[in-house]
Amino acid sequence: MQLPNLEELLHQRTIFIMGAGSTADYGFPQWKNLRRIYLDLLHDETTIYSQHDGAEYWLDALTSGTDATVDALASDAPNEGVQLFQMMTFDKFLEFEHKDLNSGKTGWIEEFARKLAELIDDYKSHGRRGNITKFTNNLSFCSFNYERCFPYRFSKVLSGELKRRYPNDIWRKPILAAIKDRGRVYWQPHGTLGTEGVHH
Repeated sequence: MQLPNLEELLHQRTIFIMGAGSTADYGFPQWKNLRRIYLDLLHDETTIYSQHDGAEYWLDALTSGTDATVDALASDAPNEGVQLFQMMTFDKFLEFEHKDLNSGKTGWIEEFARKLAELIDDYKSHGRRGNITKFTNNLSFCSFNYERCFPYRFSKVLSGELKRRYPNDIWRKPILAAIKDRGRVYWQPHGTLGTEGVHH
């Protein structure tokens, strides 16, 4: 993935919108793969999913030949179908997250965090702290994924980079907090992975 020129982008309001493809290189499935994953769970009679009241809806929906994404199918599901969707998604994506955290892989997220740390370093070394506050306010991320790959990796690398560059500088803490709290927006649809389907 080719990363943009951050300094040019952050002179104005910039929102990075991420879908399933943004974390595919880290081993997370895209929506076509999710259909197969959910069907495998529903066909396995040893699991709680196949016995759930929402199983019939999902078996019909996933085998109907529609090209609709699982998001769209979940939006049309009855209450028991939404509940089952949340259960399957939560359980499977926790597995994917666990594998990811132990994979040792690095990619565009780590590169992005390091470039952002370099930009902060450049601004600080030239006495332009005001620029940092400005681009912090201009920067937002919106993830439509079910997993938390981006926030986990981005926060860890950015925090590590700033700590390495300024180990005893309390200045880095409010900057990091600003990027975490004001500069990022996440959306987890349908209340999966412990959220309630709202911005947070």
